[in-house]
Amino acid sequence: MEKLLSVVIPTLNRKSYLVETIEHFIPQVVRNQQLVELIVCNNNSDDDTDDYIKGIIENHPIIGYHFFDNRVDMCDSFSRSIARCVGKYVIIWGDDDLPAPFLLETLLEVIKNNEQAGLIHLNRIIGYDHNPALSSLKVCNEQYQTPVTSYDVNSFITRFFLDATFISSIVFLKSGWEKGLSFNTKRHYGYEFLGIIYSGINNMTCLYLNYPLCIQRKPLTRIWMNAWPLYSLIGTPNMMKDFEKEGILTNGLKYWEDTINNNLINYCYTLLWASAYKKQYRSRCQEINSYQHNYGRKFLTYFIIYLVPSFSFGIVRKLFFKTKY
Repeated sequence: MEKLLSVVIPTLNRKSYLVETIEHFIPQVVRNQQLVELIVCNNNSDDDTDDYIKGIIENHPIIGYHFFDNRVDMCDSFSRSIARCVGKYVIIWGDDDLPAPFLLETLLEVIKNNEQAGLIHLNRIIGYDHNPALSSLKVCNEQYQTPVTSYDVNSFITRFFLDATFISSIVFLKSGWEKGLSFNTKRHYGYEFLGIIYSGINNMTCLYLNYPLCIQRKPLTRIWMNAWPLYSLIGTPNMMKDFEKEGILTNGLKYWEDTINNNLINYCYTLLWASAYKKQYRSRCQEINSYQHNYGRKFLTYFIIYLVPSFSFGIVRKLFFKTKY
């Protein structure tokens, strides 16, 4: 029987998180193994991830496993992981995220009832690892309308762009991914996978599931910490500009300026983040400012990245999480 859904988990040195993620998936995959496959792709981890996966496969041979000798960046890791999938739809699952108990049953039902959908986006619960209390969890989208809402690609991006950057929340056609590989995403820094997906499913229907179907566990320290300002301040507007050129999104840069880049506090916080990695971002100031049309912001870019002490970001971040969470 043809697999309707592939759940693929690219992982790199995250065994401590991966164990719990796999344990949550196994009973769901067992119940739906005729229609679902679970694949773990090891991006040349040097912790004991390999031993753990090989051990668990002995009791659960339904899990597919690929170990890669060469370590690659995030998007290339996604691409070669997807190439191992056989499902009509694919979800790239974060190795530190947890599925709701009936995630797979819900997705299969939605897929069967919406066979022409290009993308399905899940609502989620967000929590930080340093505060495991239930009271600290947050529902990403607290407005409930109907179980499933339908959008065209342009409307979907303008409604859910930031939410859908969370990779575990988007299910997409594998054929759409393969089609989108021809789209040049090299300057989308960190969001290359989104450019590929949206390009490949352009003119198709996107669905939003209002049920919170996974828990996003957010460690305060991640391997891409130093790259986040690059993703946010350069990669995102580059992508919006390309979306506009390709007809994927109407007025892409205006949407970025009015919606994503309009908060001065968030902008300063991201610049502080960049200031912690001065050697990496001093040469990027002009590129960052090419998308800032306010002279005050342009001044802040140079001032914060060049002159604010590197340790300031750590202090602000500690205060931010202490008070907010």
